[in-house]
Amino acid sequence: MKMPVKSTLLAAGLIAATVLTGAAGWIDARLSNRWSTPDALQAAAQRLNDVPTQLGDWQMQGGTKLPADVEEMLQCAGNFNRSYINSETGDVVNVAAIVGPAGPTSAHTPEICYTSHDHLALDGPTAISIRQEDHPDEDFWRMTFQANDLKGARLRVYYAWSDGSGVWSASKYPRVKYSGQPFLYKIQLASHWAESKDTPGDDPCQRFLENLLPALDRALFQ
Repeated sequence: MKMPVKSTLLAAGLIAATVLTGAAGWIDARLSNRWSTPDALQAAAQRLNDVPTQLGDWQMQGGTKLPADVEEMLQCAGNFNRSYINSETGDVVNVAAIVGPAGPTSAHTPEICYTSHDHLALDGPTAISIRQEDHPDEDFWRMTFQANDLKGARLRVYYAWSDGSGVWSASKYPRVKYSGQPFLYKIQLASHWAESKDTPGDDPCQRFLENLLPALDRALFQ
């Protein structure tokens, strides 16, 4: 299915983030010789295939994967980069997910990529809780970026890691926290954002996460 222009741009940005920030992590992990157990990593990768394409009012429009040479470089066992559209509001959210060795996977941070690709960071990472009542220890980093062009379009970006325990974490030091884990998941979401949508109910990424996270619980953690 053909993706709209704004979805394609979001997807391209997420792929670039994975490639650029992953390279440094791959070098670090290679030098440290910290690769995960192949069987555990392969099983974790297979579980990504179980993430549904329909999530409440959100329907997947299209999806891509990392190029084969990038997957090999990062030792990335599984990944997807999908675009979802909300049938009620028309909002579009892109979500990228990868699973791989803890070293390179923990090195992926969007502030490095977006600021090196004609975007300005409007704020620093802010920890946001999506499911406070049911998952009080779970949080995501949230950032806002603005394109350095005449339109100045803004993006809201959320990201977090999980070692498969069922909790997503906005860790300040993920490389330290997840050192020695057999594998690590990373998810990153991006959507166009306007100041008029600066409440939890109007933030497309937050609304999408409310549907995505229970699906990830079932697909990845059970």
